[in-house]
Amino acid sequence: MSWLAVNRGNSISAVGTATQPIVFTSRDNILGLNTDASSGQWGGVVLMGRSQVTDCIDTGATPGTVGCIRDTEGLISTDHAYYGGATNGDNSGTMKYVQIRYSGFVVGQNSELQSLTTEGIGSATSLDYIQSFNSSDDGAEFFGGHVNFKHYISVGAEDDNLDTDTGVIKQREKMVYIACVSGAVGKATTWKFRPYD
Repeated sequence: MSWLAVNRGNSISAVGTATQPIVFTSRDNILGLNTDASSGQWGGVVLMGRSQVTDCIDTGATPGTVGCIRDTEGLISTDHAYYGGATNGDNSGTMKYVQIRYSGFVVGQNSELQSLTTEGIGSATSLDYIQSFNSSDDGAEFFGGHVNFKHYISVGAEDDNLDTDTGVIKQREKMVYIACVSGAVGKATTWKFRPYD
């Protein structure tokens, strides 16, 4: 399973426009093989930072300190992608006018990748005008950190539209969720629109 990982100490610069958004998607989408029911074709975008988290790998570490780190969900045990620390102003980059399509991947119980997964990102990270489309898990999930998140649309998430975990501190505004309320997942006969502000 492929996924885009931005590791601690690195940053992403994905800045589109309202008329020309940056699209992160699957190979099948590019080849024109997808349908409105497609999902779970890749692992999505994962941003890892050095901001505070809880539930440390080292049970002796104090949450919110440099010694408190976690490993990204959904990885095989020999791969590691750590996040966490004590730098609450950490900057994992900018994502603006971005679509993330046909993603999400369930590895096992309580171990999934979403369309957008943030892990210990700091308050200097900018997430604005983000759309998740047909994630097989959550539209977005935040694991710890200090998250500033604005102008978000989640369409067709098969689990949560927006989920939080491990001590996240968040500022969010202008959210819209569109979910299938009848018919099979991804094969909507009725859609429910729910603004959240």
